[in-house]
Amino acid sequence: MRPVVAATLGLALLVGCTGSEPSPTATTDRPEASGPPTPTASAIERFPAPAQCTAGSPGLKAAATSSTVVDRSEDVGRTWAGMYVGQSLLTTETDQYVAYYDPDRVMTIAQRKIGVNGLPVSGWTHRALDSTLGWDSHNYVTLAVDRDNALHVSGNMHGTPLEYFRTQPGGNIDTLARVPTMVENTPEDRVTYPVFLRQGNGGLFFYYRDGGSGDGSTFMNRYDEKSKSWSSVVDGQLFDGNGSTQDPHGDWNAYQTQPTFGPDGFFHMLWVWRDTPDVATNSVLTYARTKDFVQWYAADGTPLTLPFRHGEGDVVDPVPSGGGLVNGLQAIGFGSRNRVVVTYSKYDAHGNVQLWAAEPDEGGDWRTHQLTTWDNPMEFEGTGTLSIPFGVAGAEANDDGTLSIEYSCHGARQTLTVDESFAFVSQSGRAPVYPRALTDVRGNDPALGARVAVDLGESYGFDPKHTYVLRWETLGTNHDEPRETWPKDGTALTVALLEDPRGGSPKPFPETHGGQNG
Repeated sequence: MRPVVAATLGLALLVGCTGSEPSPTATTDRPEASGPPTPTASAIERFPAPAQCTAGSPGLKAAATSSTVVDRSEDVGRTWAGMYVGQSLLTTETDQYVAYYDPDRVMTIAQRKIGVNGLPVSGWTHRALDSTLGWDSHNYVTLAVDRDNALHVSGNMHGTPLEYFRTQPGGNIDTLARVPTMVENTPEDRVTYPVFLRQGNGGLFFYYRDGGSGDGSTFMNRYDEKSKSWSSVVDGQLFDGNGSTQDPHGDWNAYQTQPTFGPDGFFHMLWVWRDTPDVATNSVLTYARTKDFVQWYAADGTPLTLPFRHGEGDVVDPVPSGGGLVNGLQAIGFGSRNRVVVTYSKYDAHGNVQLWAAEPDEGGDWRTHQLTTWDNPMEFEGTGTLSIPFGVAGAEANDDGTLSIEYSCHGARQTLTVDESFAFVSQSGRAPVYPRALTDVRGNDPALGARVAVDLGESYGFDPKHTYVLRWETLGTNHDEPRETWPKDGTALTVALLEDPRGGSPKPFPETHGGQNG
């Protein structure tokens, strides 16, 4: 598979556990998969989307240029360029933070002040932390602020002890200090995928996996500003991969989407289960919603029992292992009357990957609908870091009752419009989100790719007055193996302020900032 060239042009899925695991392989023998039979001619007429998801497919025509322009771009410093790893930007009403790895792979935090007009009013200050990156693309770094404006930082973990730092209230990075234990008597020794969440009231949550791919559990904690301490949200795990009702001796781990806050006031979450480090063993797409992360409900309002286990809960689609589910290729959207719509990928009956949608009916049973009729084989199996040539976003309701579902195929951004029964209405190409000033590579090494990360501020409930993105260049992922050569002095790390002359803010495609997977 090709490495990701730019963050907007593909989805890097981190699917393995150790650098010693075998590389992903493409195969032509596709397993039996769930789903309806291959569409008939009349069905295909309902879905006149491109017959293939291939580079250069004639049905995948998009506008050549983005309407977005870079208003200004300012260097933060130099960053590691030996392989791709996620880095983060966070803008609040008063501060802007960047979490990144310097050319020596040292985790570093940069900070500058933001004025009342949403523009910077100071230069960058920097703080190096005592955490050094290896050759593992899983080890992204993320950050958040609490209601006292204290900064929280976590990252550089893949089945390793918790790495977590916190400032004093106010968020001055000079006060960043390592916090060795987040919650006493809770597993924090084999941590991967740290995620911070903020409720509408500013309450801060943190969840992570403890264990390995195919054998791990998810834990969620809540922060209390008064005591400056964390506590478990629920008694035990949120997701328990050790056994299930049907198979008490089985082992899995859940790969969940980051909760999506909906127009109904609930957070909505999807997850798949995996029973080995092989991406092909993802199975059982499942859903739940919550307001407080303590009590969870099915789509029809039925209370659900914690912890979530394999095959239990509100199962959207019982896709079996080998059925084409890829962790990270699921999204939550909303149709008319705030109804939940799930978009995802799986195989059809002939083993071809397709995009699908599902929604609960009046009785709470999920109905699935095939959205594409791609006939080119796409098989993803193995471990390591994969580059997936397509992605899908959450459905959005239109004023006329139709739904728009955005997807990408080999970098071509498309909008598929369907009616309330998911019958095809139209398809159109979309211009790239970012201008070439961001996506064109400037470095001399032909293997470098441009990376763009969106600002976390809006997803955390802040109301930024401007659209900022973080940009840098790196070599591609390398199956978590060391390289012999790489740009030793790193590449420029910049924060760019974007404007759209047509009005409004540029809308990034979700695959540019989705939760990490693997």
